[in-house]
Amino acid sequence: WSTAEYLAERCNNLVDSVPGISTFYIDHKLIAQSLADGFNWAEALHTRGVKLDAWTLDVGNPVAEANARRLLEAGVDQFTTNTPIALTTWLLPD
Repeated sequence: WSTAEYLAERCNNLVDSVPGISTFYIDHKLIAQSLADGFNWAEALHTRGVKLDAWTLDVGNPVAEANARRLLEAGVDQFTTNTPIALTTWLLPD
């Protein structure tokens, strides 16, 4: 299996193991690495009716800042953050 195929299988197994789940909470670094490996958690979860939350994306954390826009563009539904106003301003400037 390719990494993307492996991740797709794991995603389906996780969704199947929690009936009625509405949101997955996944570390932003794993989501970003998965994208680099050819797998988009947001797209896969959306086909199953599940939202994706990336955690923890704080302004001032260079890795989180580097991932934030990419994850937003990839379809991540929400971000867990300790800096919500700063992150909103950073992601959605005037």
